[in-house]
Amino acid sequence: MGRHQIAYRLAQHAHVCWVPPPSKGYLCGTADSQLKTTFVPQCDGVSLVKLGLMRRYLFYPSFLAHQVNQRILDPVVHHLRHEVGCKKIFLYLTRPSQAWALDTKGIDGSCYHVFDEYSFSDQEQPLDRREIDLIRRVTFPVFASEALFERKAAQNQHSILLENGVDLRAFDSVTDIPQDLAEIPSPRIGYCGVVKRQLNLQLLFDLATNNPQYSFPIVGPIGNVSGEEAILESLKGLPNVFFLGGKPVESLPSYMANFDVGLLIYKDNDYTKYISPLKLKEYLASKIPIVSTPIRPILKYQQYVHLARSPAEWEHAIKSSLDVRSPESHRNLLEGMDWSDITARLFDTMKKFA
Repeated sequence: MGRHQIAYRLAQHAHVCWVPPPSKGYLCGTADSQLKTTFVPQCDGVSLVKLGLMRRYLFYPSFLAHQVNQRILDPVVHHLRHEVGCKKIFLYLTRPSQAWALDTKGIDGSCYHVFDEYSFSDQEQPLDRREIDLIRRVTFPVFASEALFERKAAQNQHSILLENGVDLRAFDSVTDIPQDLAEIPSPRIGYCGVVKRQLNLQLLFDLATNNPQYSFPIVGPIGNVSGEEAILESLKGLPNVFFLGGKPVESLPSYMANFDVGLLIYKDNDYTKYISPLKLKEYLASKIPIVSTPIRPILKYQQYVHLARSPAEWEHAIKSSLDVRSPESHRNLLEGMDWSDITARLFDTMKKFA
């Protein structure tokens, strides 16, 4: 995900401590619960923080919870300042639920990176007061899509727009086809990503049912499909639909590069107009033709993407794109969009304010 791509690359500029969500539990522990916060090296410049038992978010009464939260990151700040030797410490947040971290003492600056519309609602909702308060309090917020920027950026004069990127080097090094994908007959009309209720699973079912000559490999884990369980089970029963499950991130370019067509089969609603699809740029980097629902974040790329609404339009778009590979010139679209470029711009902004 975007936050992982950025955290890994921030380590090229600074030392990174990745703090997972504090675990919840009563004031008790098991035999293997560490009492002290520890720092586990993951790769050059990145440490995973394992919060000690007494630093975890416990079921305290509400009047104590805020005071406890204020102390959670104290050992992390101490580690960075006195053991690593950092001169400046910047807090990087990615969800509204992390707002408690702003009360940590010893922080020189903060950033809230808004990757998504976190109401996850199909219909427009009022602005979340908790999120608006967070946007106002941080040093600067970052928005991953133009629609998110337009909706929320006015809450902070230092707001910036940084769309999601792509790991171009990973796609340049694809040399083979994964075995489980190779066993699926061509043409392969594929989707790579989490299977969730924001996808138009009914449309996918109709396409697969009406086009038995095509194979539909689905690469990714099953996520929240609330309300779509029945159609998902129907999809699993089709002979030309193949759910391959989640894969290691380093293998995903090999799957996408061996699709004959890449699908962006989203519903068109008040949630999807705010997204910044990672898959769009990954498909472009794979140099495969793309067929997509005409949601707002795709429209500015429409000369490079086949747009379709009805099942008939989708069938026509898939058929017309099967003999076409995206030309090398499409890669020019991705100039400056590598995750390393995105991270460098983010870090330059951090330096400006820290």
